[in-house]
Amino acid sequence: MLTTALIFFPIAGALFLWIVPWPTQRAAGGAALLVALAELILWVNRALNFDYGNPGLQDEASHSWFSDLGVSYSVGLYDFSLWLVGLTVVVTTAAVAYGFWSGRERMGVYLGLLLFLE
Repeated sequence: MLTTALIFFPIAGALFLWIVPWPTQRAAGGAALLVALAELILWVNRALNFDYGNPGLQDEASHSWFSDLGVSYSVGLYDFSLWLVGLTVVVTTAAVAYGFWSGRERMGVYLGLLLFLE
């Protein structure tokens, strides 16, 4: 379940940044930074509760989308992929923080694209 949240939370944050009309660029940047920091907190929570003694797949989520076509959604974390996800989350948070600090034009669009990329 938490793995699914790590995937879809930044996408929801990006859509939120693109849809809401922000009164200032700083407000859009602050919202993007909050989304990135919340994503970082989700990952730290997952890393602290991870069973490192278990070499198998953990936090697995699997759902059948179109059973007639054999299309399904299946995610999970191994011990090495947990750290790759963490690297992605930390770098994205740093990139969003720098984008907010630099004061770019059309900040909501730019930072929304960064979150969508994550």
